[in-house]
Amino acid sequence: MNDLFTFKGSLKKPAKAATLFVETCPTARPRWATARTSLASRRAWDRIEGYYTGVAPGAKLIGIGTGDILFIFWALAGFDYILDHRTAYNIKVVNNSWGTSGPFDPKDPINKATKKVSSKGITVVFAAGNEGPDQNTLNPYSVAPWVIGVAAGCKTEPDPTISAIHCADQTPQGRAPILADFSSRGVPGDPLYHPDVTAPGVHIVSTRASTGTVLNVLGRQTMT
Repeated sequence: MNDLFTFKGSLKKPAKAATLFVETCPTARPRWATARTSLASRRAWDRIEGYYTGVAPGAKLIGIGTGDILFIFWALAGFDYILDHRTAYNIKVVNNSWGTSGPFDPKDPINKATKKVSSKGITVVFAAGNEGPDQNTLNPYSVAPWVIGVAAGCKTEPDPTISAIHCADQTPQGRAPILADFSSRGVPGDPLYHPDVTAPGVHIVSTRASTGTVLNVLGRQTMT
């Protein structure tokens, strides 16, 4: 499988494609565990010591690595892989906890890819982003009408991890502490620029890599 770099502006002149190997490799070890690992684990785990249960216990997961550290290189190849294997693996949902900044462009290759995936009956989910609380800071890939954009919120009662400290009302309207202060915002009244749903995204209990170094980047835990 081949793919080109998908950075904006990188294709002004011909670029050489890189060969990707995405099938199972029993000796492979993850080099970088990020929010994507955390998201996958807390959706599918059944139970930890009889207490924690994910939102989709029993779900089967397919992990597709499309980059390294905080950079995404091979997203288009990842979507191609999903399209090619959707029937064999019964793929129903694609979760994307990555993105970029700037305006929504329906002609962007990523948006074209997610539209194609959605047209095949696969639900595409994108994180709204972590650039809040200013308005018009959404991850543009989450804005596409065929994508479900998800904002980060705090837990309501009970809230054992005290997530509400990151959800203080950013307006003088006395709103409940639900939307995270770092979660990207849309444009009030705009029919397109807004998250579709808000889900817990603050002080989430999840898995942790058994090896590597724990870093704290802007208050959010990342592991190498």
